[in-house]
Amino acid sequence: ALVKSEKLGMIRPHMTYAVAANCYICHTVPNEELVNKGGHTAGSAFELVSWSQGEVRHNLQKSEGKTNAEPSAEHRRMLYIVGRLLDLEYGLRGLASAKADGAYSQAMIKRVKDAKAKLGKLASTVPTAGTIAALANDSQLKHGNTAALKAIVDKVAAAAMEFSKANDGSKFAAIDKLIPGPDQYKGKAHTP
Repeated sequence: ALVKSEKLGMIRPHMTYAVAANCYICHTVPNEELVNKGGHTAGSAFELVSWSQGEVRHNLQKSEGKTNAEPSAEHRRMLYIVGRLLDLEYGLRGLASAKADGAYSQAMIKRVKDAKAKLGKLASTVPTAGTIAALANDSQLKHGNTAALKAIVDKVAAAAMEFSKANDGSKFAAIDKLIPGPDQYKGKAHTP
């Protein structure tokens, strides 16, 4: 039944890239007019582990005894890395869609640069993070550069998906010190 539900579009906890993408779609506010004219922020200071392990843990059904347990250290590592990759991807997506040089495009440029810096901190342990970050050349980060930015987004998304599928987090213990702990989780996890 679960395989069938996945084929029909259900996103399950082990689908790290899809889980993260589902979050970033909204947390980067993909609406330039809402930001430039409406004054809305261009996204939250979203970090996948701290936001997905608090109140919204997404793994109640899988947890033994229905306790909504925290995921393994390996899975938290993957959430952290993939979240950082998607922060880059969705910043680039937002910038690629920007039609004006305004608050939205400037916020997306900042988001991309911040994401690149955070991926740089992972590069010694997760070389793919550095490789993907390097795809976003700072000279290309400007509104109106739509075609080039969309091409970069496609490469970043494909590489992030592949990384998510090919890794389980077991080789990345060196990044544990970067991953937010329970004291930084947003809210308290639901327990039945």
